[in-house]
Amino acid sequence: MSAAFVEAMVLPAADHLQVPAAAARNLLALLPGLGKQVCVSGKNRVFADEIVGTQSPHLLEHLCIELMCQEARLAGVPATRILTGETSWQHDSELMRVRIAYDDDLVALASLKQACKLLDWAYGLDRGDAGDKRPAPAPRDTVPDISAIVQELHTFRER
Repeated sequence: MSAAFVEAMVLPAADHLQVPAAAARNLLALLPGLGKQVCVSGKNRVFADEIVGTQSPHLLEHLCIELMCQEARLAGVPATRILTGETSWQHDSELMRVRIAYDDDLVALASLKQACKLLDWAYGLDRGDAGDKRPAPAPRDTVPDISAIVQELHTFRER
């Protein structure tokens, strides 16, 4: 089985570089598996121990992985599938590279798109609050429907 790599170069906004506690709480409540992922950022801890204060692109990587894991369960694909992620600073640049590997490139691309939407939700940017300096909003009526997101990802699966 070969992997499809998806890379995104991300320029984190200065006021959203690090993940605030409120955004972390909202995302961990929405996606409990997110906090259980192993994060090998030099410490081999679970992501729940890393999420607050980590860089937003690193969170984007883990959101993609969680969405792809949920899609894999829906597809009934064995746990031995190729599924990895990596986030790194680009030398002499403010950009960060988020790289995910998966066995289905269309699902990987769709997970990146949906993970960006989840970040916007967690930071309150889906309401046009980009200029606000307020912390991330508490969960509200427009909580993303993860099962619908995963079902949408599944529609991209190559058969």
